[in-house]
Amino acid sequence: MGSVHNRMKNALRLVEFKDEKGRFYRVVTNRWDLSAEEITELYKCRWLIELFFKWLKQHVRLVKLQSTKPQGIWNQIFFVMTAYCLALYVRIMEKTKKSAWRVLELLRIYAGRSWDAFWSVLHRKPQHSSKGRQKTNSPRSPVKQDSAGVALVKPIGEKRSKTAKYFK
Repeated sequence: MGSVHNRMKNALRLVEFKDEKGRFYRVVTNRWDLSAEEITELYKCRWLIELFFKWLKQHVRLVKLQSTKPQGIWNQIFFVMTAYCLALYVRIMEKTKKSAWRVLELLRIYAGRSWDAFWSVLHRKPQHSSKGRQKTNSPRSPVKQDSAGVALVKPIGEKRSKTAKYFK
């Protein structure tokens, strides 16, 4: 593996397997001491760990680890998960429609203020009520097409399409 100028010096092993859903996978590894089944199981577990860290980054916003030592990483994950569980508990007990991330954000903002201020913000009604994008019953304007079935679109900033003069 590698490029013409930068090839790997060690031999690699290709392991192919199918999962429970019939999807086919190929894994390249340098582990020769394990069986194909053990390598398959290792990569499945590794994928679950990757999904967990993806969830941490997206939902708890754990983007940067503050330590490179295993105990420091475990501590940071423990604190972040504790804060998320606290926010989720507040969200469930107070029956608010705000996301757990928003509750956690409000907890951070109002940590030095009174609980009354936090509760009033947590239960505040939205100032704008949007009904979302509404469907209309009016028909769409017909799209002009050339003989090949391609729509003729006017470029942005021009009053008339350059191809419009050729079609009537």
